[in-house]
Formats: sequence, C-alpha cells, structure tokens
Amino acid sequence: MAPKLILPPRTPRLPLVLQRRSTEEYTPLPYDPPNLPIVARLRAEGPKQAVRLGMSLADYWSSRQGTAAALSALDEIWGEGFYNVPPEAALDRAAADAALGGDQLIIDVQTHYVSDRPKATQVTIDAIIGLAESVSADRFKGLDKLVRNQNQAG
Repeated sequence: MAPKLILPPRTPRLPLVLQRRSTEEYTPLPYDPPNLPIVARLRAEGPKQAVRLGMSLADYWSSRQGTAAALSALDEIWGEGFYNVPPEAALDRAAADAALGGDQLIIDVQTHYVSDRPKATQVTIDAIIGLAESVSADRFKGLDKLVRNQNQAG
C-alpha cells in the first residue's frame, strides 16, 4: 500500500467569492465599504461554523457550505434573491450541494486581445509571451509551448 500523503495545514482564506484577487502585476483592490460588514461577519462566524461541522476553517471556507455562507451574506447586504442560496446551506452539506452543485468545471483564463496585424503579429506575440515568461510562476511552466503551438490564424 502506498504511503498516505500528509499535507501541511492550509492557511484559512475567505470563500473564493470574497477573496481579493489580482495578477502578479497589481496589488488587489481593497474591499468596497458595503462589503466590509460581510467580510467581518464571515470572519466572526466562520470559525464557529467550522467547529460545528468538525472542519478546519480553511476546509470550511473552501467548501460549498463556506461559499453558501458568503453568497447568503452578499444577498443580505445587496438585496435578496440574486444568488438564491438558502441560509441553511452554510451548515448543511445537502442544502449547499442542492444550491451550488453541478458537474461543471470552471477555469478562468485571463487573456489579452491582439488584433490581426500581419506585420506586427509575430513581434507582438513574442513580446507578450516574453512578458508572461518573465512573471510566470512555476504553475504556468509549459504553457508557453502550448501557446506557441496553437493555430494563430484561428
């Protein structure tokens, strides 16, 4: 039997829908003032809910229940009904699965549009790939080959 992989504990981060994200080029924007009560509420309630469910805070906030808690809080502040997530989904896995379940995989790929200019295309492509290579993290290694091998004409 293969040895069990033991990973170090993860740092708790708010549910993804409330994380401030950006590229390595820019610092993430601060929270808008109306969202500050939501963040404060989740930071106060999250540890209690995680304990209730027997989960670490990192696991709770990355779970469907944690996402449901964040979406429910957003609905309360911004107007109910947009996300259509019942409050009980913050603690009930079946309710969270029913509200947020699905078999879709979502990958958010950030791209840059480069117009079709035959004389400048290769120079522009090389410049963009060069920039990407200079700031890319290890998780992006190998994508340069994939991009270079794509049919640039469509």
